[in-house]
Parts: sequence; structure tokens; C-alpha cells
Amino acid sequence: FRISTFSPKLVDGLTIDEFLPGPSKLGAKFEPMRAQPYEPISIRLVPVEIYIGQRVSMDFSNFDYTAKKLWMFQDVVYSMEFIKALPVFHLLDDCSKRVLLASALACSNFTNAFFSYCNHSDRTYYPDGGTMSWNNEIQEQSPDSTRFHTSIIAAIREAQLDKREYTLLKIIVVCNPMLDGLSPSDVTLLQAEKERYTKTLISYVLARRGVKEGPPIFAKLMSIIEIVTRLTSWQKSKHILILAMGLYKYKIPFAETIFHSQ
Repeated sequence: FRISTFSPKLVDGLTIDEFLPGPSKLGAKFEPMRAQPYEPISIRLVPVEIYIGQRVSMDFSNFDYTAKKLWMFQDVVYSMEFIKALPVFHLLDDCSKRVLLASALACSNFTNAFFSYCNHSDRTYYPDGGTMSWNNEIQEQSPDSTRFHTSIIAAIREAQLDKREYTLLKIIVVCNPMLDGLSPSDVTLLQAEKERYTKTLISYVLARRGVKEGPPIFAKLMSIIEIVTRLTSWQKSKHILILAMGLYKYKIPFAETIFHSQ
């Protein structure tokens, strides 16, 4: 997905409901966005503190989707497609499906952090080679954004997460029975699914790490979910403020739904 031509656009009036119908696109075949591998480059990423402090407008109307990706938006859509591929998703009622898709930001942040870790980066690193970078002055003005772009990666590195542990943790992140708006029966479904994958993770960790090292490592892995949840909540709170300040040039219900979700 992330290196493919599948590149949905963040347009005026876009809603989350446009991504609800149909099966997951994970089964579809998309061409690569470019033939040659991307090279690492520094990108100019404006921290949210700067947007808020200097009242910088967010205007994506002229974004060239044929040449690059609008990662914060498109990664959320890719995470939605991941969620739609899970068997439990199809057992939920329509209202609960919408709630679950609206929570995709946490899944997106975890995906991004693991990709960065796999590419030996200590900060956010994107598949097009872009690496979060700003000078010391900007970093001093944006300590929370710096933590957001480094802390999950650091926790993953400390735990030496492998792909199976990552996949199981990501499903546990998604199957959150505490989300507001779920029907009572769907809360039960997601709780059971979360417990099932948690037990699978425990078994795998014990097999991989050993009976002695396994339990503390498992606790460390579960703490990564807490870090992802906390930083995603911080991210949402900042973008809710940006929305309230009218810094988005256009009204985009999709973004409002994602940032106002639990």
C-alpha cells in the first residue's frame, strides 16, 4: 500500500463513510508508485506546535498525489483497509464498524513507527525516503512533537520487536472494546478477540524469548500499546485545537471524525 499507486485524496467534504463499503483493498493489486527505490532525504515537517503558535493554515488543495504521499492522511486510510481485512470487522454492526475505522490513527502511528524501526531510523521515516528533520531551534519549540516522532520507535527498539510480535500487537491495538459508540454485543466480540490475540502473543513471546525472559518482555511489549495510545491522544488533542482555530483551509469531515474519535 505505502509504496503503491493507491493514493486516496484528502479533498473538501471527504467523509469516513466513503471508506466503509466494500471489501478491504489489501487483496487488490496496485502498481508501484515508482520503479526505483527511494533514497533517504530530510523533509520539512512542520510540528503541530508551530501550526498552533504561529496560526499556520493547513492547505492541501494543491498537493501532488501523483508524485508523493500525504502520509498523515493516507496512512490512516491504509490502516482502515487493514482493519477491514480482519474477520472480526465483518461481525460488527454498521455503527460499530464506523467507530472501529475512526480509531485507525493509533494503528497508523504504530505501523509508521515499526517501519521506521525496520529501516534503522530513530525518528519517523517514510517509504518515500522522507525522514522527520528540523533544526535545534524548532525542536526546542516542539518537544512534544519530537517525542511523538521518536518515543514509539525507541520502545520498539528496546523490546527488539519482531514482525510476528508487531502484527499481534497491532491487532490488539485495533480490537479496542473501550471505544465510545460500540454496541454492547460488539464490545463483547472485540474483547474476546483482543484476549485471543493477547494469549497468542504470550505463547509466542514465551516460545521466542524463553520462560525466564518471556514474562517481563511481554509486559514491555504491552507497554508499547500504552505509549501508542498516549501519544495518539496527544496528537488528536492538538489537531482538535487546530480544527477549532479554523486552520484547515477546507471543511473535511473525515479529519474531524478521526481526531474526535476516542
